[in-house]
Amino acid sequence: MTNLSVMMNWYAPIDDIVEKECVDCGLMFEVKKNVVGVAKRCPTCAQIQVYEYHHKMQQVERDPEIELVKAVIQSALKEKDREFIQNNGIQLWLRAVGIGITPSMNKRIESMGR
Repeated sequence: MTNLSVMMNWYAPIDDIVEKECVDCGLMFEVKKNVVGVAKRCPTCAQIQVYEYHHKMQQVERDPEIELVKAVIQSALKEKDREFIQNNGIQLWLRAVGIGITPSMNKRIESMGR
């Protein structure tokens, strides 16, 4: 167990700056001594990594059939197509892509058509 004085020193202002090598580009960058174990990349490489991570998250491959079903259902709800909703159109489209309809989901869908 770490003693109290070591734990409290974590919050103390530290002016000691250490140089560390970036894991991506290999350049040396300065980092405060208390975060030397956490910092692995220089600021430029860290920004690039964050951008690439968010860019990949936005490009998740989506199933075109599910996107079509989503568009049909959203269009029916937007146009307030009661006939489509009351005649189990939403349930039919959902079952077509393999989504099972529970009784609670069915009640919720039926309440949309009212």
